[in-house]
Amino acid sequence: MAFAVVRDAEQAEDLTQEVFCRVLRHLDDYMGRGQFFAYLRRITLNLARNAVRDRVRQAALLHAYGRDLTPRPDPLADPVTVLDSHLLSEEVRAALKCLTAEQREGRAYAER
Repeated sequence: MAFAVVRDAEQAEDLTQEVFCRVLRHLDDYMGRGQFFAYLRRITLNLARNAVRDRVRQAALLHAYGRDLTPRPDPLADPVTVLDSHLLSEEVRAALKCLTAEQREGRAYAER
């Protein structure tokens, strides 16, 4: 059932395992109303749909930002805007390199 939604055998196996783990963890929540198979099917479909939605979101992020999560310039954007955005990204990276590890993680300011 999970494979029919996600269309990936390995992910379907992982989802099936997660379904059974959740059912065991929350078996007390099953009220006994309706068929147990329907309860199991609902959990499976919800997890599978969530997995597909997450995969689509991840693909959109990778497409928008690339593997390094650096925003890709809009090909229709004004060249000056693209250059300004690139220069700003470089300035931010350079500024981050000047910070200590504590400052980058925000611990230096949280303790004050």
